[in-house]
Amino acid sequence: MKIKFGGQVSKKEFKQASRIMYSRVLLSTRLFFGIVLIILTVALIYTVISSKLSLREIVFPAVFGYALFTFPWWFPFLLSSSYDRDENIYRTPVHGIINENGISIEGRQQKLNPGWEMFNGYHLGENLVLIYQGKNGFNIFTRELFAAETDWAQFKGLLGQKIQTK
Repeated sequence: MKIKFGGQVSKKEFKQASRIMYSRVLLSTRLFFGIVLIILTVALIYTVISSKLSLREIVFPAVFGYALFTFPWWFPFLLSSSYDRDENIYRTPVHGIINENGISIEGRQQKLNPGWEMFNGYHLGENLVLIYQGKNGFNIFTRELFAAETDWAQFKGLLGQKIQTK
């Protein structure tokens, strides 16, 4: 069985894939940092009311603290900016073949040919599949990369046979 694919992953799809990849980490981090932000706000209000410090002396530490602890909310925007980097294979059209041995992916500057054993999990969405490679690596496949619905269905079926879900 050979399944051909080709096309380009959009920035919107790349951002969606990044959110899926880091969703568990971001959720727990946002919860923790949200609690810290509430405590920081209460401490700031208390300091302003009960202290003889001027507002000017409090502003820098407060702004720094808020910038630091709001990191989980602006982190996805940093990830999406990596889409525009030259070494990002998804920035330009890619094509390849998926078969029983693995996935061959070719871009303008890169060529990857990992076997199925190189992948350690996948996430299956309606129009997007993430295949995990290592701790932080992932490959994005969208429905639009496949010429026919049957190719997309065969691809998803092959994933279930070759890789454990994560």
